[in-house]
Amino acid sequence: MLGINNRQTLLFHSAIMIIILQIIVWYVSKISGKSIVILFYLILVQFFLLLIYYTFYFFPIEGLLSTPLMFGIGTFLYYFSIPLELTIRKMDFYTMKVYGSVLLDDVVKTKIIAMGLIAYVAFMLGYSLSKYPNELKKDVRKIKCPNYHFYLILGLLSSGALIIFYRGELLSTGTSYSNAYLVRGSSSVFSFLTKFTILVFVLGGAFLILNQSKILKASGYGLIFSCLIWGIYSFDKDPILIAALGIMAPFLINRSFNRYPLYKVILVFMILILIIPLLSSIFSLYRGNAIQDVFAKIKDRGVYLRFDSAGPFVSIIYCLFESPEKKLGLSYINSLVSWIPKFIWENRPLDLSLSFAQINIKGWMPGMGLGFSLLAESYANFGPLGPLIQYLFLGFSWGLLWKGFFRFALVNQKQEIKIFYAVFGNYLLLTMHRAPVSGIVVQIMQFAIPLLILRRLFNNKRRLQSEDIMAS
Repeated sequence: MLGINNRQTLLFHSAIMIIILQIIVWYVSKISGKSIVILFYLILVQFFLLLIYYTFYFFPIEGLLSTPLMFGIGTFLYYFSIPLELTIRKMDFYTMKVYGSVLLDDVVKTKIIAMGLIAYVAFMLGYSLSKYPNELKKDVRKIKCPNYHFYLILGLLSSGALIIFYRGELLSTGTSYSNAYLVRGSSSVFSFLTKFTILVFVLGGAFLILNQSKILKASGYGLIFSCLIWGIYSFDKDPILIAALGIMAPFLINRSFNRYPLYKVILVFMILILIIPLLSSIFSLYRGNAIQDVFAKIKDRGVYLRFDSAGPFVSIIYCLFESPEKKLGLSYINSLVSWIPKFIWENRPLDLSLSFAQINIKGWMPGMGLGFSLLAESYANFGPLGPLIQYLFLGFSWGLLWKGFFRFALVNQKQEIKIFYAVFGNYLLLTMHRAPVSGIVVQIMQFAIPLLILRRLFNNKRRLQSEDIMAS
């Protein structure tokens, strides 16, 4: 696998399984006292070492923004960050939006990050078993001036539809955070079109940046920055994140990463796990019109305690403390239909996020929610073995999905899939932790698959036109 011999592959997988079994042995036992604090930091160190190892293992094929790095950043931010900050601050009580202050002792904190480490290792094992990296290795060509016309045309069409049919919503979204929240929650078509427009424009901008022409490069930057500005205007973090990935992708996808020393990988990881929550906190204060004395407020509220992970973290606490009846995979079955828009099937089964919000938020309204952690879903389905089962399957399915996309693409489109993965794939790797499996299914079915099908049809049409011209 990835050019190493069978013995190294066996050792690689054996090491992963040993670590998984080691954590599971602790996870099903009871440990207390000072040893639990030592174990907490031991698990944290194991996570960092594995993340660095996996990043080095994969980046000759995927680049620095590789699957283990991006999934690892998401894992840390949504599973590790809050227990770590509580431990550093020596806080045993965590104040949540719904349940108020909850006692989180060292045992609970360690249990959560142990689940997170199992999830990370299991996902990487499943991903490596899917052999998607082997598919990437076969195609060693650099990306050279891909066709950006398709994305610009599609972006103009979708933005035109927004202006014609949703002009009022576009204006209302920029008036206040509460209005933006309500508009996005009450109109699924508007929410879909805005996100779809942002995605295709960012992809088009990334492809423009790859061109040699300075004018086209400048146009690409301008297009992506306009998407970033829309995120600020509409009080929405997702366009900002997608735009940031779009700017980085062209520079990182074509480089030879064998030259990168260890300290640069560590530095990138440390910067991202600090910059992302810091910028997110500043943006949250901006949305709440509380931007004055921003750094004093961040110091008071914490770097991670009020981050985007705080909402989904509630569901982790709920599953550990309330011990709800095990779903035994039922939530995954409901995920199969979760992608169908409500304007088509209004009474489709609710996903875990929506049902959890309706039960726990007083005066719930469309658009309001807490999120439901992907990690919490694994525990809700299979208890202590949930992270191993769910994330092993999820990693394997993730690799198979993108391998299918790569094979589905025509020869001259395969390089575009790499950029698409660097933008949309990495966006999902960072954010999938804040929603159950149904959230991943929705993103793939509503955005990735339609976009790739339309891209292939567009390419086929242009090829037929070229053949007709040559024949005539």
